[in-house]
Amino acid sequence: MQQELNKPTIAIFSNHLLSYSETFIRAQGEALVGFCPHYVGSYAVEGGLKLPTEREHIIRKGFVGKLADMALKLGHVTPPVALLGKRLSPKLVHAHFGPNGLTALPWAKRLQVPLITTFHGFDATIDTPTMEQHGRLHLRFRRELKMLAEQGDLFIAVSDFIRNKLLGLGFAPEKIVRHYIGIDTTFFQPDPAISRNGSVLLVGRMVPYKGHKLLIRAMAEVQQKNPNAKLVLVGDGPEKAALEALASKLSVNVEFTGKLPPEQVKLRMQQAAVYCQTSMRLDNGHEEALALAIAEAQSVGTPAVVFQSGGMPEALARDESGFVVPVGDVAKLGESIATLLNDEDLWQRFSLRAIENVRENHDLAKQCKSLEKIYEGILSKSNCMTTKEV
Repeated sequence: MQQELNKPTIAIFSNHLLSYSETFIRAQGEALVGFCPHYVGSYAVEGGLKLPTEREHIIRKGFVGKLADMALKLGHVTPPVALLGKRLSPKLVHAHFGPNGLTALPWAKRLQVPLITTFHGFDATIDTPTMEQHGRLHLRFRRELKMLAEQGDLFIAVSDFIRNKLLGLGFAPEKIVRHYIGIDTTFFQPDPAISRNGSVLLVGRMVPYKGHKLLIRAMAEVQQKNPNAKLVLVGDGPEKAALEALASKLSVNVEFTGKLPPEQVKLRMQQAAVYCQTSMRLDNGHEEALALAIAEAQSVGTPAVVFQSGGMPEALARDESGFVVPVGDVAKLGESIATLLNDEDLWQRFSLRAIENVRENHDLAKQCKSLEKIYEGILSKSNCMTTKEV
């Protein structure tokens, strides 16, 4: 604790603290070495990720907290929120997701500290958000996006794809930094004691844009020549019943595991011969920003096959650690999977390159060192501007 007191504090801001789909926020925060992260948000997610109690700060507590939270989302800092800021005295505020950046903007201005906002995907790609699907915060964000673009100090794009999206939305290029979040390569690493079982794996929520149906159709072709090839689908969601029916109709050998804890996900990746990510662009513009599962699978030595969609190709070394195929091309998808299943020498080369690729470009510790340099740069710039003003 004494060591933490000697480090500058940063406030990591997100509306909800924190859903299980946002492990990357906690992982990044807790991997920081030179800064002490405190997590600030409106709500605590019931049954969500555990955060250090002494560093978790919920605004919406009681009637006064509810009013304070509502005011903040309308651009006003009330005394309770101002007091929290005074108590934490963060050197900067780092918001995750565009709508949360807009919410945190007046608080950062009151604190007179820089605001960094990381864009993760839907916040930069969805062209036509709706109240039903995306909520009031997202609608306000789209209306007042220009204010965040002008007044925010720095914007982190989690892929080059997202960087280009931000440029298209009018964000100044000099304010955008592409920075991969990174994964824990000490956790996701090969294990020679675990045998490969020849399975083809996809980890993801069972919703239409993840493309499970196309992968099932591709596997129907693959299994005609590779009858021992098994498809493993990790996750759950509204599409599950339809996917089960399609697999039955096409006689595809598939295992639906449901949701699995991280240790079990890692094991499935270590057992698999090929990892697939078949996400596609939705009509509203949403695409994968990168898909960290691609990096996780490669980190344990599993080559990947992905669609040419969003930032997914950035997660692999094309034709070296995996294949990129045209979106929706079931024949090419099946062909690429079969190539990796049938060519042992090629698989070995791709497996080794997959590990190298992740350690070079997507290692969490390395990426957090880079993030801390980003923090230091924006703080140095802020201090210079303050000195000039004085």
